Amino acid sequence: MANKKIIKKKTTTKIVKKTIKQTKVTSKKAPNKFNKFLFGHKKINRNDILEVIMFLAMAIFMLFVYLKVQEII
Repeated sequence: MANKKIIKKKTTTKIVKKTIKQTKVTSKKAPNKFNKFLFGHKKINRNDILEVIMFLAMAIFMLFVYLKVQEII
């Protein structure tokens, strides 16, 4: 009985790993990630938060560069 339980656990972890890899491949778009961060009911990882912060930092930096080029600042 014990051996069967262990085998089941191993197979489930493999399936979970596969699904995680697939989601990582599909959810590389920033807006999709941002929507998940704001409205998602899944657990929020530290990486997701860092990614959103980096996305916002890039947006602010690009805005600053644009204004510098336009000579408004």
